[in-house]
Amino acid sequence: YPKCKETIGLYGGEDGFIKQCMDALGVGYMTDGVMFNPDNDPSICLDGKFAAYHPLKVQESYQCCVDVTNGGSHSFSGGQCTDLNPGWVEKVWPGCPGGQCREPRRYAR
Repeated sequence: YPKCKETIGLYGGEDGFIKQCMDALGVGYMTDGVMFNPDNDPSICLDGKFAAYHPLKVQESYQCCVDVTNGGSHSFSGGQCTDLNPGWVEKVWPGCPGGQCREPRRYAR
């Protein structure tokens, strides 16, 4: 929306942009302590009460999170996923256009 771009700019993170954009548009808010959980440890994804897990900026951690939230299992130690198959990054998403999608896989339920 142009109003968001005009009043906020484009130099912050996505979470700050969305919050400030909603504020600029006059959208109300309420606090929900279990909607979002910022934590760098991918084992937090085992706790299914949260709707979002962030920041998981290490691809291996993100892939472990995707796996466990979709019913897979992994072992964790010291804030790290310890058993992710080293070849995970070579897999291609099912149905990936052109076969070039080598990012963490999100599974259809």
